[in-house]
Amino acid sequence: MTLTTSQEISANASKFSKSYVACYKADCEGRPYHAGTLTGIDLGHQVVLVTAKHVLDKDETNPCDQKYQIYAAVNGNLEQLNRLRTGILPLPNGEHLDISVFIPETLEPRNIVDEPIPLDLIIDLPLRDKHYLAACGFPHRKNERKGNRISNKPYGYFGEYANSVVTEAAGYDPLFHFSIKINLKKVYRGDLKEVIAPNPQGISGGPVLLVHDFKSTSQIEPKLAGIVIARDKRSSALVCVRADIVKEIALNIFPVTPIK
Repeated sequence: MTLTTSQEISANASKFSKSYVACYKADCEGRPYHAGTLTGIDLGHQVVLVTAKHVLDKDETNPCDQKYQIYAAVNGNLEQLNRLRTGILPLPNGEHLDISVFIPETLEPRNIVDEPIPLDLIIDLPLRDKHYLAACGFPHRKNERKGNRISNKPYGYFGEYANSVVTEAAGYDPLFHFSIKINLKKVYRGDLKEVIAPNPQGISGGPVLLVHDFKSTSQIEPKLAGIVIARDKRSSALVCVRADIVKEIALNIFPVTPIK
């Protein structure tokens, strides 16, 4: 069946709805609050979790938080992800790439993310003009704690690939990053119902999906294009780390044949 452009975009984004989850921190009374988004990637020999590095950093507004202290839902219960095996990438400017690839030694990543994204669905071509993308995750404003309950509402932010000038102007190296010109009038909830856009803060660590190519006459296979890490205040573009860079980091930390 041939889909309309709108139907194709919606269907392609929904294919990855079980590939990312919300993550949490806890306040001084042990009450969880939303911290960001985790994405699962299946390396074949190992499933790994990916998020923005700053999501795992200490929350400076919370005196009881610690670096790498993070929680996620496992079988309906919030569990702390303990003893993280993780790695980060130093950049040429001396800073670190805002990406962490990790596994908790106390929990199997497949119990956290139901359908991690396989390597063959990671984009292997550079993004270009007219590529249409969806940045998915759990925005803070729509996932706040209410009493003892925490909502779990994913949203997708859609927009075209922005050229490297936008990325550089935002202060990021295009060798590792790209940007999306998001359309805040076209945002979807998990049920793909179009809604008013919430502030995207909180989707850091979520997957960025290639869902359509406006230069192509045929439908495309959706793929992971990157991981969202920030929003540029000046341009309002979302800044993302390239998926091929994330893949390289993951395979270096967790090689097929472990380094002895």
